[in-house]
Amino acid sequence: MSSPKNEQIRKAAGELFWKYGFTRVTVEEICREAGVSKMTFYKYYRNKNDLVKSIMEEKINEGMARYREIMSSDLPYTKKVEQIILQKMEHTRDMSSEFLRDYFSSGDEELMAFANEKTRASVEMVTEDFHRAQEQGLIREDIRIGFIMYFINKMVHLAQDEELKKQYESINDLIMELTRFFFYGVMKRI
Repeated sequence: MSSPKNEQIRKAAGELFWKYGFTRVTVEEICREAGVSKMTFYKYYRNKNDLVKSIMEEKINEGMARYREIMSSDLPYTKKVEQIILQKMEHTRDMSSEFLRDYFSSGDEELMAFANEKTRASVEMVTEDFHRAQEQGLIREDIRIGFIMYFINKMVHLAQDEELKKQYESINDLIMELTRFFFYGVMKRI
């Protein structure tokens, strides 16, 4: 539901959630920051977790659309993977660590089911793309897709490591080096 009032709620909630996480933020604080009544809030959302899910769904959908755009581009496969890693980092960086911590450890069954479903769907899509790449000879057949997925997630964490980042002029330089290492290892190309 897009309306000026709903956008005010989403904007205010986003700012508060990114700053404090969402467990510490109340509906009252969101309403005060948005300049709307609680009645207006409940017109759009059943509760705060409903709003959290809505915000996350929007972020996930934006990320998946960008992923699809990258995968359907004419870029060489190594550049696609590089762009995917960059995109995943930017997507994560857009949200605060407080928000992500609350999101993945809220204990709320409905929110956890939502998070698990969204994660499952995105992992399934990426896994299918890697299988296709293997079939096309773009990825070695003797490496398990599960290992590739695990390693890419570790690369995202490595790219956020402050000590490692200090060794590079830019985050893009670090991402390119991680991608080259991922694809070619440390042996000299023949």
